[in-house]
Amino acid sequence: MSCSEWAESQLAEIELLTSMFPTQDELEITDQLALAELRDCVESSASTDRCPSSRPQFFIKQKLDTAGMEREVFSRIWIYSHHIYNKTKRKNILEWSKELGLSGFSMPGKPGIVCVEGLHSACEEFWSRVKVLTWKKIMIRHREDIPLDRQGEDSGAVGSTDSLRKFTGFEEAMFDPHGNRGNHMDLGKLYQFLNEKGCCDVFQMYFGIEGK
Repeated sequence: MSCSEWAESQLAEIELLTSMFPTQDELEITDQLALAELRDCVESSASTDRCPSSRPQFFIKQKLDTAGMEREVFSRIWIYSHHIYNKTKRKNILEWSKELGLSGFSMPGKPGIVCVEGLHSACEEFWSRVKVLTWKKIMIRHREDIPLDRQGEDSGAVGSTDSLRKFTGFEEAMFDPHGNRGNHMDLGKLYQFLNEKGCCDVFQMYFGIEGK
C-alpha cells in the first residue's frame, strides 16, 4: 500500500468516525496538525510517496446511562415527635405508609414514635409529607441505609427488601396507655416490642437509657 493509499484509508476512517460521533463531546481529535497533513497528502494532485510525519490521535467519549445502574437502597428511619395526638395526623401516617409500601409502626402519645422501612425513595417521600405537618417538635432520631444487590430486571430488589424488613405491615401500636389523658405509654412494653423485632438498640437512642 502506497503512502497516498494509506492516507486515504486513514482519512476515510476518521470521516466515518466523525459521522458516527458528530460533536466534540463524543469525538475529540487531539492532533489537528496531523489531520491537516493527512488531508494535504490525500488532496495533493502530485503523487508522492512521503507519508505524513504523524498519525492523527483521537478519543471517543462515551456517556454512560447510569440511571438504571444506580443501586437501590433499603432504608429504615426512626422519627421522634414531642407528641402525636391529632387523629388526622395518625390517620395520615397509616394511610401514607400503606400507599408507599412501607412497614413499621407508630406509637401515638407523648412522646410520639414512628418507624418506617422500605425502599429509600419511599421513606424519603413519607418523611417529606410528615415533616411539613404542624408539630411542636419532630425529627429523625436515627436512620439505617442498606444498599441492595440487584437480582435481575424482573425480580429487582423485592426479595432483598422483604428479607431486611423487621416489621410485617404497618400498625399503630399502643402500650398500656395511662396518665390523666391516657397519653403516656408503658416504655417497658415498648422495649419488649422493639426487642422482639430485633431493634432494641434504638430504645437508648430515644430515651438515653438502656431498656429492660
